[in-house]
Amino acid sequence: MPLPPPPTSQPAIVATYTVDPNGPIKTIAAAARLVKPGDIVLIMPGTYHESIRMTTSGDTGKQIVFEAQTPGTVIIDGTGFATVINSSWGATTNITLKNITVQHCANPLPTQVRPLVPGPGGCWIM
Repeated sequence: MPLPPPPTSQPAIVATYTVDPNGPIKTIAAAARLVKPGDIVLIMPGTYHESIRMTTSGDTGKQIVFEAQTPGTVIIDGTGFATVINSSWGATTNITLKNITVQHCANPLPTQVRPLVPGPGGCWIM
C-alpha cells in the first residue's frame, strides 16, 4: 500500500520573545520587527522610551500579543515622539497590548498623521 503524500504546508511555529534592556532584544520596537501571527512578546518591567511601528498583523484566532511580564510594571514613554504605537495607518490588525501603560505622547496635528484610535492618557495609537 503506498504512503500518503506529505503535508503541503508546515504548521505555524509560535514564538515567545522577551524584551529586556539587559537581554538580546532590548526594545519593544525590535521585538515588533520579529513577530508573526500567534507570537507573544513578554516585556520585562521598566520604562521604554520609544516609538513602535507595527508592520506585521496577527490573524483571527492568532493575535500578536505584547504583554507586561508583571501587570503594571511596563510603561511606554512617548515623550518627543509624534506617535508611540504606529499600526501603519491601520494596515496592521489583530494586535493586543496587555497590562501596558502608554504615557507622555503628543497628540499630533491631523495634517501630520491620521489618528485611528485615541489611546490611554490622551495618546494616539496609530
